[in-house]
Parts: sequence; C-alpha cells; structure tokens
Amino acid sequence: EMLRRAEQHARQLGADQNMVFKQMRAQDIADHLVQPADLVLFHAVLEWIAEPELTLKALYDALSPGGILSLMFYNLHGLTMQNLTLGNFGYLRADMKKRKKKTLSPDYPRDPQQVYRWLADCGFTIEQRAGIRVFSDFIRDMPPSANGFDGILEMERRFCRQEPFLSLGR
Repeated sequence: EMLRRAEQHARQLGADQNMVFKQMRAQDIADHLVQPADLVLFHAVLEWIAEPELTLKALYDALSPGGILSLMFYNLHGLTMQNLTLGNFGYLRADMKKRKKKTLSPDYPRDPQQVYRWLADCGFTIEQRAGIRVFSDFIRDMPPSANGFDGILEMERRFCRQEPFLSLGR
C-alpha cells in the first residue's frame, strides 16, 4: 500500500517519469535495475536487517558514479536517551532487548559511528549528516513559549547538525 501511494503521489506531482517503484530485498536491488541509480532513498530500513554491511555494499554497487544514498536509521543513542528520560531503567539494564518478537520498535537500533564505518568500508563518502527529531520526541509538556510546530521546527533545524544533538536524533 505504501509503495502504491508513493507512486500515485509522484505521478500527481509529475515527478514519476524517471522513477521506479518496486518491492524487493534491498540486497537484490541491482537485479531490478536497467541502469545504475542516481539516487537511493533508504529510510527506516537499516534498523530491521541483520546484515547491514552486505546491504550497504549492494546499495553502493547499485549507484551510478557520483550517485547519492540518502540514509536514515533508528539511532541507538536517541533510543537510549528516550528511555532515560522516560525512566525505563529496567529496559536499559536489559540492554534494551525486546520482550516481544513483533513490535514497532526496530530489531537493530544502530550506533551512528558504526554505521559511518560501514559506509566508509563500502566506499561511500559522507557529505552531510543531520539528526532528525533531535529533541522534540523528548518533550512531554510543550510550553506556550515554544510557539508550537513552527518553534519546534526552528529549533530542530538550528541544532540538527551540531553535536551532541546530531547524535541524539531519533
């Protein structure tokens, strides 16, 4: 359903001419391409797969020279910070091991430094980094002085590229 909706949305915007929408194992991407890709969006996937290095290498090999990988992954540090602020100390003491097999929490939250090493090992050059939702998930009661969504977005943009906030992005 998500794939169908993405394709429909791209078509409505007139942006679907050079796009291909397919469901497949990420490791098999090259088998489904007529030519190397200029851009691969790989968002919210890395945290679900057991062999991330092999997958990142497959994505690297599927890109054209100078091609871009946009990568977003569930950050182990952001998950740790969230559980600290919620007082979930038992979960932290258990190394955040999930009790249930099927949950919406990813199986493998990733340490950013480890992901950066995997990317370098594959041949990627990291050109930009940003934390996404570096603080807004941690706010429980929004004060009126925050100016609602616009105020949150302003502060997220202001701090998303600087440490230590960048490494706490969810």
